[in-house]
Amino acid sequence: MKRAASKIYRIGLTGGIASGKSRVAKMLAGLLGCVRIDADEICRQLLEPDKEGWLAFTRVFGSEFLAGDGSIDRPKLRNKLFADEQFRRSVNDIIHPLVKGKILKEMNEIIKAGPGSKVLVEVPLLFEVQ
Repeated sequence: MKRAASKIYRIGLTGGIASGKSRVAKMLAGLLGCVRIDADEICRQLLEPDKEGWLAFTRVFGSEFLAGDGSIDRPKLRNKLFADEQFRRSVNDIIHPLVKGKILKEMNEIIKAGPGSKVLVEVPLLFEVQ
């Protein structure tokens, strides 16, 4: 009898701010044996000084949102993001494609490990931004 090939499992977890996504993602990843990919963490990494997201962001917005050490002034940026819808769209247009590309790259690397691979992706805006 021929045995069916194991499947590759991809799980997306989404939810609003402070909804418990990270806690649930960690629990599910542990219970199901999934590799967890966190979109927020990828975004943080991309926005570190001289990283791809930081370079793209500063090309468009200059140093207005930079702290003295060259890092993104997150409180200042956060205030502007919540206050200005057009600004938020502009930032999303820069950062979201980079985050999505990194998520897909990481997923593909995990899937290359072979049948039975399991990936859980934690994405705050899974349906809102595609």
